[in-house]
Amino acid sequence: MDFEASTIYVDIDALFDTRAATLNKFGIESAKKAIASNYYDRIYDEFEGIETTAYIEAYQRRDILTLKDAMVTPVARMIYLFAKQTLEALVSSPYRRQPKVFLNTYPYRLEEETVRYIVAGLRAITKNIIDVEVGYLTLEEMTPRYVKQHYAVMVMYAYWDWLETHSQNQNLTQTQCPQVTLIGPRLVKSKEAAQKLSGQDVFTAIETYTGLFIKLQLYPVNVFCVDLNRLKDVKHTDTD
Repeated sequence: MDFEASTIYVDIDALFDTRAATLNKFGIESAKKAIASNYYDRIYDEFEGIETTAYIEAYQRRDILTLKDAMVTPVARMIYLFAKQTLEALVSSPYRRQPKVFLNTYPYRLEEETVRYIVAGLRAITKNIIDVEVGYLTLEEMTPRYVKQHYAVMVMYAYWDWLETHSQNQNLTQTQCPQVTLIGPRLVKSKEAAQKLSGQDVFTAIETYTGLFIKLQLYPVNVFCVDLNRLKDVKHTDTD
């Protein structure tokens, strides 16, 4: 029987911690201070000692150099578990689904050599059990209709940008995809957005409202952050 692809969409800013890489642009000491404060339990992207407007502008200007300075997040492990669970489900299912990841490189235009390097890393992390496809899709191109046809799971860092884009153009009122799981961090877009939702369980409210259109699941923000403590432990072990 032919395999039917069961695809997980991942944006490159979820796979790599480009937030930490952007903080590095303000100097290593400033970045260390910001990460040591509330980096792993923040609820919006504002950081100790870094002027918010300056950070936002720097992040909006992120480029291939930012990406080269970024390290892999635990989202890579999430991809592996998705592939493993999909394959295990084949044992008791009449359907034959081949796990696949689609990595969206937007907003970065990458050279072929860089893409090959990233794909090789993904295949190593996932122990070669998942097919990897790389492409470039803007938020506007990823309509709810397109998502519904192509993906079982989506992993996005700035999930709110996709929701806002397709709310404003009314695509989400025309096509809902509640069978698709959208995974993002437990973050809101800004401090102002958090204040508007104060007095209630912010993330439960967001998941509940968004559930009308897509199955939103918000994970702890550290899932989308490089684990610097683990890296220190690895380096320490390597030098012992």
